[in-house]
Amino acid sequence: ENQEESCDNFVLEENVYSKFVVTAWFLQNRKKICFALISALLLLVGTVLFASADHPGHGYKNQGWGGNISEPSQDTELYRSGNFSYHKVSVASGSRMVEGMVDETCRKFGMIAVCSGPSGCSHNSDRCRVTPLSSVCYSPMTSLSELLCNVKMSSAQTSKETCPLLEGLFSYMKGWSGSECGIIGGVHCARGKDFVSGIEEPYFAFCTA
Repeated sequence: ENQEESCDNFVLEENVYSKFVVTAWFLQNRKKICFALISALLLLVGTVLFASADHPGHGYKNQGWGGNISEPSQDTELYRSGNFSYHKVSVASGSRMVEGMVDETCRKFGMIAVCSGPSGCSHNSDRCRVTPLSSVCYSPMTSLSELLCNVKMSSAQTSKETCPLLEGLFSYMKGWSGSECGIIGGVHCARGKDFVSGIEEPYFAFCTA
């Protein structure tokens, strides 16, 4: 019985000693532990903020056509002349290139769609702006392709000559059966209603500011 009592006392003393050692170690290293926890927390917060703030002001949700953006958008200036600058703006992922999608995308960036043709063109409306490059009513972006690539992209044309800078670019077209007019793989006009912008294969809106 004395041996059992001695054994119990030994276990009790060992537990107390272990707790004492742990407490002493914690107190001795509390600054290091606190610093490590704060560093980990700051790293986590920084990662979240960086991910959400990438390309600030350019990310948005498309509410109008059933598309949802899940990546930041991009704005590339293609050409500038006089009071006009012409831009290639990425369309929200999941958005079908139906009539009005180009204008909707341009307005998200404080711009407006480029009209297909000069004043009086049946494909123009108050959702676009007539510019010096609005030259051919039924064939938007023809003048732009000549300026940038020395290639005349004409309506319903399939050509081995393409303009890489304009690949995937869509122009606003009022009342066209194919919706917005695009340049896809040398085809102009590609029927916008048949194309949906994606993360791996994004499409772009032709805008002016």
